[in-house]
Amino acid sequence: MINRSSIQSILRSFSSNLFQENEPALEERARKKLFAIFLIIIGVPLFIVGVNHLRTGMVTYGMVNILYSIMLFGLVLAMNRIGRGIVYYRLVSISFWLLLAYWVYMAPRNGYASIWAILYPVFVFFLLGKREGMIWSLSMILMCAFFFYNPFNVPMTFRYPDEFSWRHLLALGFVIFLTYYYESVRVDYKNALDRDRKELKEHRDNLEALVDERTDELQRKNMELNRALEQLRERTAQYLKSQIEKEKIQEQLTHSQKMEAVGTLAGGLAHDFNNLLGGIIGSLNLIDMLMKKEKLENRKEIEEYLNLGIEASKKSTLIIKQLLTLSRRQKITLVPVDINTSLRNVLSICQNSFAKSIVLDFRFVDIPIIVMADPVYIEQVILNLCINAAHAMTTMRGAHGVRGGTLTVVPDIAIPDEDLMKAEPETARASSWARIRVIDTGVGIPEENLARIFDPFFTTKKDEGGSGLGLAMSYGIIKQHGGFISVGSEVGKGSTLSVYIPLTLGRDASAAEKAGPVTVSARARSGHIMVVDDEAYIRDVVSGILTAYGWKVLAAGTPDQGLELFRDRQGEISAVLLDLSMPGRSGIELYGELSAIDPGVKVILCSGLIDDAVREGARAAGIQAILNKPFDAETLIRTIDRVLGGD
Repeated sequence: MINRSSIQSILRSFSSNLFQENEPALEERARKKLFAIFLIIIGVPLFIVGVNHLRTGMVTYGMVNILYSIMLFGLVLAMNRIGRGIVYYRLVSISFWLLLAYWVYMAPRNGYASIWAILYPVFVFFLLGKREGMIWSLSMILMCAFFFYNPFNVPMTFRYPDEFSWRHLLALGFVIFLTYYYESVRVDYKNALDRDRKELKEHRDNLEALVDERTDELQRKNMELNRALEQLRERTAQYLKSQIEKEKIQEQLTHSQKMEAVGTLAGGLAHDFNNLLGGIIGSLNLIDMLMKKEKLENRKEIEEYLNLGIEASKKSTLIIKQLLTLSRRQKITLVPVDINTSLRNVLSICQNSFAKSIVLDFRFVDIPIIVMADPVYIEQVILNLCINAAHAMTTMRGAHGVRGGTLTVVPDIAIPDEDLMKAEPETARASSWARIRVIDTGVGIPEENLARIFDPFFTTKKDEGGSGLGLAMSYGIIKQHGGFISVGSEVGKGSTLSVYIPLTLGRDASAAEKAGPVTVSARARSGHIMVVDDEAYIRDVVSGILTAYGWKVLAAGTPDQGLELFRDRQGEISAVLLDLSMPGRSGIELYGELSAIDPGVKVILCSGLIDDAVREGARAAGIQAILNKPFDAETLIRTIDRVLGGD
């Protein structure tokens, strides 16, 4: 008996043979799919009409239609053997042109068969492109005009009425115009997306090269430091107890130096990389806004790729923020957070992404465990620890190991007593702690690696794609929250990582958890906004977004140009967007000159890297708002509305 799964298997096999899923070019693959669908749509009615002609005695028409439909079906079945489809596209375009010429000349169905010619421009524009499609479409309209009006009195069995002829030609010309315009817009969008992908790939490659270079530098510094430590140990060997204490202090110093070096790396890259991401995110937002004003047949597919680009850019932004958090240069926002809520969110992700061989045992408690924390970063830390635990029970067991185990997550409140302070000396810093223990039954951690698991770029999962930053980032995040992470492990039996965060008493996390994002009002806006930024693509993208929301934009590429423009038109300018880092002088210095001209000037300071000192200096100077790059269109508009006193 044939069941549903058998039918689905047969259909998948037929689809796999018909369409090559591994073809490299996405656009060419889509073109072949639609090409095959078009052939089927044309072939089926042709075959039916041909059979009907044979039954009614119209043998010539019937045989032509049946033979042509059989040829189309043959091309569909041969699709998986086609390497470069342009030859087939031209062959079918020519044969379709000849068939339409035959229909227009013979005028079956009182000439109404010629209406099929209206589909021809759509067909050739999509398959052969804008240039060659226009040539074939013009040849079609000329052929139809020739047979409609018959200037050379060619013998024909049917004479087309004049009213039918000019309406047919007008409709065909209108279809050609719309198809040409659509193809032009599609090509422009595709080129813009290709440029963005190319730029993003180049910046990613450059980032990887810089990371490799800085990693080598870190390794050289570590070697020099280790040699110095060895000399120190040799000179102080007689003081055993003192030596142990010095080693602990030196380990902390080494880790701090590594974290500082990574912070230098992150800070050096964040500004330029965030500028580039700002241009990309803004460009994609602007394309999305412009698309909503156009009537496009493939709107859903284009929006899908736009959303994919925006999401990828935002994930890149999160990576930079995590690197800055690792170096303690990224300011975090602390709100009351219930650890139980964070664990429920992490559990949902683990249930949907972890292997089924891993048993998830999350033990929630009935009482709230409240800490002052950034909920996004806390969930990121717990998820990182769970992912490492899952890897220890699956991929790190090797090809022949039994994969699976139990992942246990236990939240509780820890009150330091004599035993706890002896096991975890850092708990003496607070009277009560929120503790989250992540326990796995994996391969365990060798003793020689226990002291290095929080080091940046240290990983034992190189074959599985480990970067060595997950635990290091988690360590930096918890340190920023005033806590610490401890680890215990036994090779072959598993590991326990315990996260300690100071407990917050008397605070409620419900208000912070229920707060939702603020959306941008759709009201009309007016006035002039001045944008001063030395990066041309940032000026262009920001200007495009502001213009789309109703403002008029005055753009300047240098502080001197901005100052001169402000002197000339200060009465028209509602607000000013200033880049922090520009050649000649900073945005804060330029603000001082602008406020000397107009003390009431409203300024928003923008930068890809703003530390606490700069933030405090800007606010002390009187700057109304600070905007971190990269930002999307909604964040930009919301900030300007707030500065101008809008909604």
